[in-house]
Amino acid sequence: MTLPDSNGGPLLFLSHAGADTEAARRLKARLEAAGLRVWFDKDNLRAGEKWRPQLEEAISRRATAFAVYIGSRGVVNWVEAEVDLALSRAISGEGHFPFIPILAAGADGSGALPGFARQFQGVRNVESNPDEFQKLVAAVLGKDKAGTLVLEKEPFFGLKAIDETRSHLFFGRERETQELVDRLAATRLLMVTGDSGSGKSSLVRAGLVPRWRGGALAELKGQRANAEIWHVVEARPRANPRRALGEAVNDAAQRLGRDLSDRSTLIEWAINGDCEKVRHALRCDLPADRTRTLLVIDQFEELWTLTPPEQRQPFVDLLLGLADPKDDAFAIVLTMRRDYYNLTSEFPALHNRLEEHDRQARYLLGRMLDEDLRRIVTEPLKLAGVNAGEREALAQAVLKDVGTRPGALALVQFALTETWRLRGKYSGDLLQAYVSSEIGRVEGALARAAERIYEQVLRPEYSESDIEAVFIRLVRLGDTGGASRRLARRREFDDRRWTMVQTLAREEGNRLVLISGAEGDERAEIAHEALVTQLPRFQRWLQAAAANKRTLDALIDRTASWVSAHDEKAKKDRLATGADRELFSQLATGHPDWLSADEKVFVRSSEKQHKDLVEADQRRTYRTRVAAVAFATLFVIASLIGTYANWQRNVARTNAKEAISQRNLAELERDRAELAFKAAKQSVDSLIFDIAQGLKDVSGMRAESVRRILETVNKSVESLALAIPGDRDLQSSIAAMQDNSGSIYERTNDLAMALQAYEKGLQIRRQLSASDPANTERRRDISVSLSKIGNVKLGLNDPLGALQAHDEAVKIQRELVASSQDNYGWRHDLSVSLNNSGNAKFTSNDLDGALADYEQGLKIQRSLMQLDKGGSHELKRDLSVSLNNIGSAKYSLNDLVGAGSAYEESLQLRRQLFEADPANSGWKRDLAVGLNNVGKIRSSSNDLAGAHLAYEESLRLQRELVNSDPGNIEWKRDLSENLNLFGNLMLSMNNQASALSAYEEIVDIHRDLASLKPSDPGWKIDLIISLKVLASESNNLVRKLALLEEALGVAQGLDASGTLKSGQQVSHEDLEAEIAKLRSRDCCGLRCS
Repeated sequence: MTLPDSNGGPLLFLSHAGADTEAARRLKARLEAAGLRVWFDKDNLRAGEKWRPQLEEAISRRATAFAVYIGSRGVVNWVEAEVDLALSRAISGEGHFPFIPILAAGADGSGALPGFARQFQGVRNVESNPDEFQKLVAAVLGKDKAGTLVLEKEPFFGLKAIDETRSHLFFGRERETQELVDRLAATRLLMVTGDSGSGKSSLVRAGLVPRWRGGALAELKGQRANAEIWHVVEARPRANPRRALGEAVNDAAQRLGRDLSDRSTLIEWAINGDCEKVRHALRCDLPADRTRTLLVIDQFEELWTLTPPEQRQPFVDLLLGLADPKDDAFAIVLTMRRDYYNLTSEFPALHNRLEEHDRQARYLLGRMLDEDLRRIVTEPLKLAGVNAGEREALAQAVLKDVGTRPGALALVQFALTETWRLRGKYSGDLLQAYVSSEIGRVEGALARAAERIYEQVLRPEYSESDIEAVFIRLVRLGDTGGASRRLARRREFDDRRWTMVQTLAREEGNRLVLISGAEGDERAEIAHEALVTQLPRFQRWLQAAAANKRTLDALIDRTASWVSAHDEKAKKDRLATGADRELFSQLATGHPDWLSADEKVFVRSSEKQHKDLVEADQRRTYRTRVAAVAFATLFVIASLIGTYANWQRNVARTNAKEAISQRNLAELERDRAELAFKAAKQSVDSLIFDIAQGLKDVSGMRAESVRRILETVNKSVESLALAIPGDRDLQSSIAAMQDNSGSIYERTNDLAMALQAYEKGLQIRRQLSASDPANTERRRDISVSLSKIGNVKLGLNDPLGALQAHDEAVKIQRELVASSQDNYGWRHDLSVSLNNSGNAKFTSNDLDGALADYEQGLKIQRSLMQLDKGGSHELKRDLSVSLNNIGSAKYSLNDLVGAGSAYEESLQLRRQLFEADPANSGWKRDLAVGLNNVGKIRSSSNDLAGAHLAYEESLRLQRELVNSDPGNIEWKRDLSENLNLFGNLMLSMNNQASALSAYEEIVDIHRDLASLKPSDPGWKIDLIISLKVLASESNNLVRKLALLEEALGVAQGLDASGTLKSGQQVSHEDLEAEIAKLRSRDCCGLRCS
């Protein structure tokens, strides 16, 4: 059919989506009956010609008005190509061109209007309302205000993520939105990651979702968009992702006009159905053959921060099933904070899906370009009617303030919102409002607004403890030490505090809190995570009570699980016991105002159960010295048995030689002796390991005592070995005893003796392997001994010797793995040895070589994790070590982003291990070290508050370790290193008092260590350094001089002792010069000479 003649009067272009075709056709007939000419694609597109040029001709040159018909069946779709052309012409200002949104009777009120339609006066329910129909006709003729542009009253949106209803205000991310569309054309699963505040949610909800509804994917393939229904469901994981999915389906179905009965079925399928039923539920009963469904899971990190662990894997499996690469009817888009992304490795299938094909399924949202940032200021203001000069002046000021900071968009939006709100105070001058002290530009707007609300709105009605108790429940500390917002239920607050929450959700509270959900089951959350990092008061609360906050987070989870139990037995089983009970009780006593009513009942019930029951789980106690002495005594007895048996055997042999006539008697005696000898050997074999294991668990024993016991044991074993030098089993046991001895020596920091023991074991194992070269286990034993030797040599500052040992170990293990690719244990050995080799290279400053070894080991461990269905505790620990090593290598190579990602994934694994067994001191130490590394990265990235939280938690853990075993030198050294990091951070935060306190504690620890190991010059050198650091920061001249004099005395003592090793040196000149300088000053009472 030909195009209506443009010279025949007004011509309306009637746009519609596929779902609205029949309703739009009926409306066309009515309009033509009213005397209007109507362009309608089904009647006016010419067959055999490209459709886009025809649209451009009709909309840009021939039509005199444009109307878009929306929602006849509840479906809100449109044809993007048509709408974009019409919007461009309507907003250009070149002549009057009405743009008329027509909202059908079946649509769900104004909430169904997409963002672009809200810019113009529209009409609704023209089907049954004659006045609205006449209004439409008049608008086409230019005789009604319908179709005219409406000035925007609120051009900015504060902290709240913008969605499709205000997408007309979403500027600056057009390029990124198109890239998402392009990605979705190639993959069914897409994850958008970025920094907090970078605009991930807005990009998807206000950028991608409207493009999807407009059929952008169809147009990308050169197809007409109105042939299909483009449907969207949006959800968040929250505390129960399947239930959240059901709620999202209910919302989507309600907008489509589904009745309660139909919605109930769809909700049930979404919550409890299999993958196919969930597909049906997500489609909301739309025709399967014509519907393309986009499922958006916003804030996917909630799967870790809010969702119980047992619900995570099933939900991930469901998502992967829905996002079938072979089914283009469904697509899934996830948004996630970048610092949580490494947690996806907990689910290998998901992680691999996101990483494959050059990470096509992962989209990293970067910093906005300056020109795009300018547009987020100028374009909304243009829609609000602000002149060009004022728009540009404000944009220039914002650009200057933002600089290159990541995650600044939320702060920009808030500052702009405040500027617009307060412009009246400055006679409408936006720039003056923006730079005023009341707003404080981008950097200060949020903090100042929140402080104003605290002082002027909340404090007149509530105490500080009341306000803190509310805010503390609206965040959750993450596994990496940072904080994220938390969704809190209405029942967690009493009526008075809920009133406070409601105040914060209104205009008077700057909408710092968002409230959602049905009445009686409302949920509250802070509007944006920027509030956590930008509010000094909030930061102080969290920093001052980080440990208690973590306890509260755990209590919230445990209470929720307890409340959900269906019977009394289950409730009793879920009550807190042991250390958890003690922590929860301490929290209830120290911060009763933090706890909800349910949590208080949970704590009381746990306490009552504790009084009624004998505690089932007690911490493993260390064996005492008496146990070690008992083991040694038993060993001496066993040695005597062996000696006696050997004598019996010799007597029997002598008798056999002297009297052939008594052969039978001699043979009988010899048999008895052999049996006794065998029994003695078995007794010794067993006692070797009993003694070794007993000594491993003895705390507080002096190294000299341990050495004396082990030397006695070794001499006895060697005497036994001399009696039967060809006994391979006994030789294997002796080699194992040497390994255990080496481990014990390492525990007491006697590395020289440890090396000696390991080398004896290696010598025996080489002999055993040489006598049986086909025995692969003998070869493996050699590689294990080499690894132990390499580690000790590294501790003895012999990186070359360490690398030689590790290289040989790696070579042997590669040969073993090549001979049997399926041998899990050998592959695991190889991964550990690669880490050890990397450590030696790292110490030798071969950072690239170290990183290569670490990454090879990590690759093996990840493959083993997949085989092990998530990994054993041992494998998770090894994986955390590899990631930690990779982080250290990348940090040394100045790759802070890569280092941070590795450290955070390592920390997540270590926290899982620690939470599985809080009594495990090794895992507690690993967690503390991991927190230090994450803190180091945060400090380097200028996230000082985040670093502070990490260091503080690490200090708490390390103090617990030291208090549990005051004689453990390694743990004391760890604590001193942590205190040094903490002290340096405090200095950078201008908190000199806390820094000095940390440095004082370091000095005390180093004094203690130097006295415990007087023969080790290393501790004294550390003491000298810590004394100098403390002196340099002290403002008290008397104290400064005393510290330097102490350091000089230690240095002089070191010189006199002659214990300094090669490469160790202490300079006196700087100490003496500084002391002389201080003594020569007139210090008002300072002793001078």
